[in-house]
Amino acid sequence: MGVRRSTAIVLTLVFFAAGISGCADKKDPADISVSKLAEYSDRLGQTNVKLYMYSGDIEVESIKIYSEKLGCRMLHAYFYPDTVPLNEIPVEEIRSAKSFAEVQEILFNGEGYARWRFASRCFSLIPIVTDCQESRVSDNCR
Repeated sequence: MGVRRSTAIVLTLVFFAAGISGCADKKDPADISVSKLAEYSDRLGQTNVKLYMYSGDIEVESIKIYSEKLGCRMLHAYFYPDTVPLNEIPVEEIRSAKSFAEVQEILFNGEGYARWRFASRCFSLIPIVTDCQESRVSDNCR
């Protein structure tokens, strides 16, 4: 093997190794820590409301990727940061709700509850995700 070929192989391996280690530092937007707190489904299982809590500093893109995994079928998902105390999230109220209208009333008009950070609605194929800290005028936000 010639010196040029050996040098080319070594340089290729060095660049390849540098590229791999550079990719390892990047955080995958789909790799987030989320836990489900509560869920409401209507009698027919057509409308679903889910409350989630996430930890860490999360971007809206991460919530979009996560929401796409949840499916659609009239899904409403609300994401609270883990800095919100659980007693400020209507977990039991959502679990025991008797109708979607009651769930909406609790979430949007209930007294003493914290605001969620991200909201996702999906009626067809692609969820509509809103960062409620950035855009409070959305129908997704409280």
